[in-house]
Amino acid sequence: MISLLSACNLYSSVDKPKGDPQLLSAARACLDRGDYECAKEYYNQLSDSENDTKLSELAFTEMAETDAFSIRDLITSLGSDRGGGNSFLKIAELMAGRGKTDGDTRAILQSAYASVGGIQNTDLKSFMQFITALGMFNEVLANAVGPDGVLTASDLAQNPSACILGGAPACASSSDCDNPGTNLVNTIVGDVTSLDSGDWTSGASLAKLQFAAAAAADALGNLSGSNSYEGILDTMNQLDDLNLPQYSVANCKRMLLLTTLFNN
Repeated sequence: MISLLSACNLYSSVDKPKGDPQLLSAARACLDRGDYECAKEYYNQLSDSENDTKLSELAFTEMAETDAFSIRDLITSLGSDRGGGNSFLKIAELMAGRGKTDGDTRAILQSAYASVGGIQNTDLKSFMQFITALGMFNEVLANAVGPDGVLTASDLAQNPSACILGGAPACASSSDCDNPGTNLVNTIVGDVTSLDSGDWTSGASLAKLQFAAAAAADALGNLSGSNSYEGILDTMNQLDDLNLPQYSVANCKRMLLLTTLFNN
């Protein structure tokens, strides 16, 4: 019996992964089967030469573990094509359905966005910043989803059709574009100043929506350069207009959301 136990202790280390290729393979296997603690253990053993991989895949692991946002969510929202405004509605509804509309989820996504900022490869960094910022945008938008689990134009403005017809600058004073009472509050300044800073755990607001859209659009621009956008990427680019002066008033931000998400 003593010999048997000794043999187990002696040879148990043989099965443990060693070196970056084995550690990475083991980490991904753990991630695939949903064993997140195991995945993080192996990712954290990678050498400095694999730091970019470590940072990017740890971010995916953290988001998957907390069910905050995933590539699967993005793929599901696209359906059979490249998606568009409807993709954002679908992702927001998915996140709302999972109850991912709280400050803790925003803190996780902000942490993921900050961590991938340390990636050295510019394309991988931009891709990961786009994914994490896209997750944040939809997490904030999910707060506007109605009790029926569906995000409709009426969840964003009192009288959506009239709000859109009014256009800018009429939207600024139009009661048609007023908050219909959703949890997406009108705060547009002083709440947060970027996806890197500010208290993202406080209530969902138009300011958070604006800065998440800006971060995603910036990352998209860095990733694609001067290439033209289609589908969900074109919609993300349009949503970056939330930062423009003509949409500086809360009601006008709501008008742009209606136009982009429901009329594109």
